[in-house]
Amino acid sequence: MPESIKILSQTPCPGGFTHLRLATKDIAATAQPGQWITWDYRTLQIMRSDRSAGWIELLFTGEIAAEDKIEGPCGEPLAIPDRDSRSLLVAHLTELPALIFFADSLRQRHNHSTLLLLQVDDQLPFKPAPCRIMIPGMPAGVIATLPLLAEWHIALRMASHQGLPGCFDGHVDELATHWLNKQPTSDEIEYLRLIDANGVYFIKNKLLSI
Repeated sequence: MPESIKILSQTPCPGGFTHLRLATKDIAATAQPGQWITWDYRTLQIMRSDRSAGWIELLFTGEIAAEDKIEGPCGEPLAIPDRDSRSLLVAHLTELPALIFFADSLRQRHNHSTLLLLQVDDQLPFKPAPCRIMIPGMPAGVIATLPLLAEWHIALRMASHQGLPGCFDGHVDELATHWLNKQPTSDEIEYLRLIDANGVYFIKNKLLSI
């Protein structure tokens, strides 16, 4: 069902991105990582949600719709790893809002061991910061992360073909392979891949026995 919204805050970000916080009580009450809303025929990933305060956040490029109603949450939510599991999530910049929502849920699970890897070949909506979380098996010098995730103590590393400081020089799949090859042979790691299929975001996962 369509729900009326109110823009609580609107912040321009680098790279032509806009960060919005919308008052939308019903959607905020049920939104989960990996879900999205439709707004004037656009599909937009939900970046964060606060059930008690009744708001959601979006991060997107392009114009803000004139329509004051949205629909959602749409799609199947992502499966958050169990507290004691090890997991690896791989995503591209286009899936950044869903990755942030995923990370926001992870920080509620203190015993998780999850590494996020992000491909960034376009201009970022944030200024990278050095990550203070040590990651065994990570190539030397690969230390760039998202400042928000650094505050949440969630481990993230980035790959780029643009020579960005602190990023792995190459594709995120190469970085994932490098890191996986450095893990103990007895480990089991849940491999999660966030995929953008024509505006529909879903998780592809498999259990890897290293």
